[in-house]
Amino acid sequence: MAQTNLEKYKTLAERYTKALIKIAQENNSIEQTGKELKEITGLFAQNPDIEAFFSSPVIKKEDKKEILEKSFKGKIDEKFYNFLNVLTDKNRIFILPNIENIYHEKLAKAANILEVEAQSVIKLDKDMQSALIEKLEKITNKKIKLSNTINKDIIGGLVLKFDGKIIDGSVKTQLQRLQKQLI
Repeated sequence: MAQTNLEKYKTLAERYTKALIKIAQENNSIEQTGKELKEITGLFAQNPDIEAFFSSPVIKKEDKKEILEKSFKGKIDEKFYNFLNVLTDKNRIFILPNIENIYHEKLAKAANILEVEAQSVIKLDKDMQSALIEKLEKITNKKIKLSNTINKDIIGGLVLKFDGKIIDGSVKTQLQRLQKQLI
């Protein structure tokens, strides 16, 4: 489902996420629930037909619940399975990607972890990653969880993305600024 449509349901997803976290805490399964949530959301993302099936208003809830039962009952935490059934009953399974994002954001915030995406032209080696993590931890006073993606368009340097912010230290951006100054 398009990200813009999911944004409309963010408040609703936050309520469901709050309930899921409470269930996971009571069940002592915070990490397991997070893992299962990520796997199922990934399954839906990789298979648009599955997402379309569960999101379709034409298909009966009983049919959807039957597929849920055959696919997940006994294979995932029972309380999480029941949560998926509630989403299915309410025709809200389509907000599962938002629930997954919010779930992991809330857990990271509670653990004082900041997820940072570092874009670079080449894959950062372990020493470079360690140095970047150390520097960011000093600046933010948070534990850094770093992911590195390759972006050949930036020519060189780094682009850091975290907390909705972008720190652009790419050569491409520096060249664009220089070009504007010269014109």
